[in-house]
Amino acid sequence: MVTLEATENAPGSTELYEVIEGGTGGMGLRLVEVAPEGATGGWYAGPPQPYGADPVETPWMEAGPDRLTITRDGAIVHQGRHALPRPDTTEPRPADRLTPGAYALSLIRTTALDEAARHAPGADGPPPANWELHRTLTETLESWREGGTLRESSLLLVEWLASELCAYAAAQVGDRSRVERWLRDFGDEVCRVQQHAHPAGPTAVAILSVVAEDLDPRPQDPRPQELAGTERLVRIGALYLRYLRDGHQVEDAREMALTLALWAGPQLAALMLNDPERISSYLNAHDHTAPRPPSS
Repeated sequence: MVTLEATENAPGSTELYEVIEGGTGGMGLRLVEVAPEGATGGWYAGPPQPYGADPVETPWMEAGPDRLTITRDGAIVHQGRHALPRPDTTEPRPADRLTPGAYALSLIRTTALDEAARHAPGADGPPPANWELHRTLTETLESWREGGTLRESSLLLVEWLASELCAYAAAQVGDRSRVERWLRDFGDEVCRVQQHAHPAGPTAVAILSVVAEDLDPRPQDPRPQELAGTERLVRIGALYLRYLRDGHQVEDAREMALTLALWAGPQLAALMLNDPERISSYLNAHDHTAPRPPSS
C-alpha cells in the first residue's frame, strides 16, 4: 500500500493506494480511500504502466519521498517525515519518532534560522531565547529514555551535530589544519566562558576534535569506511557517556545537544550568508541523505 499527500489537486488530503497488476503484466495504482471525506482524490491512479515499470515512481517524483508512506505486507518500508497519518488507522506515524540524524538537522534548522533572523534588515537586537526548541528537545530525549534508547540515540544525535558543525567550519576556514587551529582557539574561549559545575563545552570541543580528524581523506588507511566510522563513534562515545551523570542523563544530553546545535546553527547561517531560503534549501536537500563523514 502507498500513502501520500496529493499536493497537486487536494492539498492537505491523504490518499491510500494499492499496487495492482494489469492483464498484460504491467503494474499500476488503484485508489482505495481519501481523507478527509469529500476531498478530491485519485491523482496517481490510472491504467497499469508497461511491464517492468515502477508504479511508485510517479508519486515518488511528484509528491516527493517526504510525503509518502510505503508498506509491504503490512510492514512500513518507507516513512516520509511529513507524510500524513494513514486514513485506515489512528496509530501515530512512525516518522513522529525522529531518527537522531533527522532530529540533528531539525535542531540546526531552528538555530540557523534564528541566527539569520538576528541579521535580517531591521532586526532590533537578538531574538528572545527559543524555549520551544528547549521544550521539544527535552520531550524527544524523554521519549528516548522511556523507550530505553536514550544513551544510544543521544550519542548518535551528538555525532551528527558534531559532524555537521565540523563540515560547516571546514567550508568556512579551509583545510583540516585550519579547522584544528580554529578548534584550539574556540576551545580556549569555551573553557574561559563555561566555568559552571558541569559544563558541556569542553566535552563538546573534545568530540569535535575527534570528528575533525576525518576531515581529510587518508588513502594510506586500509580499513573499510564502516570500521573507521565505528571506531570514531566509540571514541566519541567514550567522551560523551563519561559526561552523562546518573540521575541527570536527560539534562546532560540536552545540554550537550543544545551546545552543539547553538554552535552549528550560526556556522551554517554564516555559510549561507544569513539567507533563510538558502538555509532551508540546503537542509531540505540534505535531509534525505544518509549519515556521512564531513569530507564527503
